[in-house]
Amino acid sequence: MEKINLQESKKRIIIRISDESLSFAIPKTDSSNGISAYEQYPVNNSISMAANLREAFGTSELLSSGCNCALIMLDAPVMLTPIDEYQEEHEETFYTYTFPNSTPPFINCILPEQNAVAVFAINKDLKVVIDDHFSDVRYVPVSHPVWEHLYHRSFIGERGKLFAYFHDNKMEVFCFAKNRFKYFNTFETTHANDVLYYLLHIWNQLGLNAEEDELHIAGDIPNQEWLTNQLRRFLTRVFTIRQSIDPTQLQENKLQDIPYDLLTLLHK
Repeated sequence: MEKINLQESKKRIIIRISDESLSFAIPKTDSSNGISAYEQYPVNNSISMAANLREAFGTSELLSSGCNCALIMLDAPVMLTPIDEYQEEHEETFYTYTFPNSTPPFINCILPEQNAVAVFAINKDLKVVIDDHFSDVRYVPVSHPVWEHLYHRSFIGERGKLFAYFHDNKMEVFCFAKNRFKYFNTFETTHANDVLYYLLHIWNQLGLNAEEDELHIAGDIPNQEWLTNQLRRFLTRVFTIRQSIDPTQLQENKLQDIPYDLLTLLHK
């Protein structure tokens, strides 16, 4: 198992990969936080993501920067296991049982603060392309920096907190208790009505208090105004989380287009 220190991201080019998007970022290397350069690659949906990435190495200025170290932020189904119950020899069995259509290779990384191990799969052709171009590669789930950020936020005040992070047409819902994940699940976000139902159902399932406890939502929220208004019909404390951004960087790099997980990673 590998323990990932996200603070080391400044030394690596960052490649964010989902089913339909591909982007690259180079962190600032000085003492300040933020992004030195960012590129959203135009994905050709008629070919595989591995083929898209291979083509990108021939056309992207950021990928031709000569960096040999990469941090891959991969949007893939994640299985979270308590660290004291994790057994690497059973990793493939449990993961394929949880996500039946999955195939190797599988990747794991330790979440030390949350006392968990995150296991996820990567397409083998995609991994070959990455390994062909970098000598030192670290892999993390795309939401890893968001989990870390909101984990620390969960200790602010004494109220219970439920978090929902929206990205890549899905919603991750999670909360923490006793230095670990108490709940974690992922849902598709095709319809805002479904999102509302999922959140309220989970709220009741966890026994949260509609007047005292807090719901925090972040990311690419679908129908944001409608959804927050509907949530506030049932829950008193609903908050939208926004990542603070340096206005000069916003103008130079169009950071409003960057996913919240990448902003969270690079703006600590």
